[in-house]
Amino acid sequence: MKRYFLPLNKFFDLYIKSGGYPISINGVITNSLHLSSAYEEIYNYIKNDAATITSSLSGNPLKAGLVLSGVLDFVGGKVSYSKIAQKMSMNKSTLVNYSNRLENSFVFLDIKGMKSFKNKLKDSEVKKFYFSDVFMHYSAGATKYGKTGDVYSAELINSTNIGTIVKEIIAGHLIRLKEKDPMLLYGTYLKFYDDNKEIDFIYRKEDEQYIGIEVKYQNSTPTRDIKRVSEIQNYILLTKSSEVKIKNNIAIFPVCLFLALLQDSKNNL
Repeated sequence: MKRYFLPLNKFFDLYIKSGGYPISINGVITNSLHLSSAYEEIYNYIKNDAATITSSLSGNPLKAGLVLSGVLDFVGGKVSYSKIAQKMSMNKSTLVNYSNRLENSFVFLDIKGMKSFKNKLKDSEVKKFYFSDVFMHYSAGATKYGKTGDVYSAELINSTNIGTIVKEIIAGHLIRLKEKDPMLLYGTYLKFYDDNKEIDFIYRKEDEQYIGIEVKYQNSTPTRDIKRVSEIQNYILLTKSSEVKIKNNIAIFPVCLFLALLQDSKNNL
């Protein structure tokens, strides 16, 4: 197993730094001086795109930038529109409008919480925001905090926030499993379990069965920490270690191997 784990993990470490943009991948691999300008270029692109995307209301890049800044404080955590709007002193409807623009521009992933499997149409009021690509996250964060992109990203990667970054990457890949023509809305098959003890991702398969996916980006494998829900028969625990095994009916995989084995839809590279 280690002969596969070691090279895959090396590539995953590079991916954490670069995200999926060709310009950022090339910049990280070659340590290019052009990488520094790529952060600003990507940030301006997503901000302006969110302001011009088709909507009943004309957009404003400044407001799109403010929403990017506001959501940054809550990436990966449970939050409501009301809480973000209150912190930003922004009208809630304006926030929702620009958040939707950013989601439709494939900048944000809006993962909804669920409390009940019986009422599938009713989600909890809270959600978790992730960026669809970590390089977008680094670009927006660098702008907000007035740092260079390489400094800001390094601070995140080398801190306790690395777990959130890894979850962000996993969320982006999970939604691409069912992007087809016509495209399924990812909110219909990917959520998180919102209870006293959460499950990071609930993935609904074509046969209506659910998989609970928990991410613990650390070397230990604490299966006891996973919440058990009667409606979920299969669980996956994703870790940092090279260990692959089944324990207490939980399949344990290293994150890098799990992502390598995922089959993206044919609409994705």
